[in-house]
Amino acid sequence: MIYIILINLFCLMTTAWLIYLLLKNASVIDCFWPLAFMLTSCFYLSGNVSTTGTVLLAVIVIWSLRLFLYLLSTRLIPRHIEQRYGAPETTGIAYLWLNFQFQGLLVFLLTLPLYWVYLTPSFSLSHPLLLAITALQLLAILAETVADLQLYEFRKQSKSLVCETGFWYYSRHPNLFFDWLFWLLVSIEVSFVTPFAAITPILLYVIMNHLTVPITEKQSLKRKGKAFSDYQDSTSRFFIWFKRSS
Repeated sequence: MIYIILINLFCLMTTAWLIYLLLKNASVIDCFWPLAFMLTSCFYLSGNVSTTGTVLLAVIVIWSLRLFLYLLSTRLIPRHIEQRYGAPETTGIAYLWLNFQFQGLLVFLLTLPLYWVYLTPSFSLSHPLLLAITALQLLAILAETVADLQLYEFRKQSKSLVCETGFWYYSRHPNLFFDWLFWLLVSIEVSFVTPFAAITPILLYVIMNHLTVPITEKQSLKRKGKAFSDYQDSTSRFFIWFKRSS
C-alpha cells in the first residue's frame, strides 16, 4: 500500500509538472495539492466500510474538491501567474520538477496517519462524537471558503490595497488557518487509532508558517509596501485574533 501510494503521488506530481511546462503557470502545483490529498485518502479509506471511515473520506473529498475548483477557477483558468515558485529561466526546470515532487512527499507525510485507519477496518467512533467532529470539519471548510471569497472579491476591486475585510481583519491568512483547523480536526478523529496522527497538524503548521506565509508575505511587501507592513504590525499572522493596537 505504501509503495503504491508513493508511486501514484510521483506520477500525479510529474503529470502536474508536465502540464506546467505546457501552460508556463506554476498555479498548476497549487491545483494538484488538494488532488494529491484526495488520491492518498481514497487509497487509505475507500476500503474502510465503517460509518466513521466513510464519513471521514467524504469530508476529505469535499475539502479537496472545493479547494481544487476554487484554485482552478481563480488562478489557472484566468491564467493568474503564481510568483512563489519562480520561473524556469531563473530556477531551472529540474528545480521545479523537484519542487513538485517535494510537495507530493509532503502530502504523503501529512496523510500517513490515515494508514492506521486502513489497518483498522473496525475503527468506529460513537455517533454523537462522529457527528460533532464532522460538523466542525464542515464548518472549517465553510469558513475557509468564505475567507477565500472575501479575498477574491476584494482583489477584483483593488490589487494594490490590503484586504482587511471579514476574516482578514482578524488574521493575515485566515484561509490557511481554517485549512489547518480542518486537518487538526481530522487528526483528532484519527488519534483514536494512532497517536501518530499529531504529525499532520504539527507538520502542516510548520509548512504554512515557515514556508507558505514568509514567501507569500515577501511578495505582498514588494507590491504593497508600507500598507502591508502596517497590516503585519497590527494583525495576527495566522490565528484568528483581535487587532493589536498601533
